[in-house]
Amino acid sequence: MMTRFARSLGGARRASMSAMASAALLMLLVPRASAAKASAVVTLTPDNFKELVLDSQETWLVEFYAPWCGHCKALAPEWEAAAAKLDGIVRVGAIDADKHRNLGSKYGIRGFPTIKVFKGIGAKARRPTDYQGERTARAIVDYAKSVLPAFSAVIKSSGLGAFFADEPNLPHAVLFTDKSRTPPALKALS
Repeated sequence: MMTRFARSLGGARRASMSAMASAALLMLLVPRASAAKASAVVTLTPDNFKELVLDSQETWLVEFYAPWCGHCKALAPEWEAAAAKLDGIVRVGAIDADKHRNLGSKYGIRGFPTIKVFKGIGAKARRPTDYQGERTARAIVDYAKSVLPAFSAVIKSSGLGAFFADEPNLPHAVLFTDKSRTPPALKALS
């Protein structure tokens, strides 16, 4: 025979389970407020293009796109993924070349999407080159890392004094390695 205490405990448990079920249902029905994840792709316009891309010493990959373009829509998640992987190494941007036709025309944009690479220092060095590779995040990342300028040099121990004497007002860094290639992260730092 069940005691009165056991019956009341069972009723409390049922009430608790009912409250939990109601809360779970409410969570499903009410949309959660979530902060929008910040994009690693920089939105470029004619107003910020010169300052961010042309006057920069950083390497930039710039997508010229049109919002109505099916190929651009297919590229968007790959472009976003590439930007996230290149964060801190190469800057990645996108400009609506349909809306900002003058800028697209200036860079010879004839189809969408077109990806241009801006690298180097100075006006002549900032002339863009076209990216012709696959439209996958991995291919874009691999290409971006391969075109990073390396402001590094191989120095023999006999030339170390001259290295530090050159440009004495600038900081100098030395990496001792047995590798024949400079890793992309160190190229980005140089």
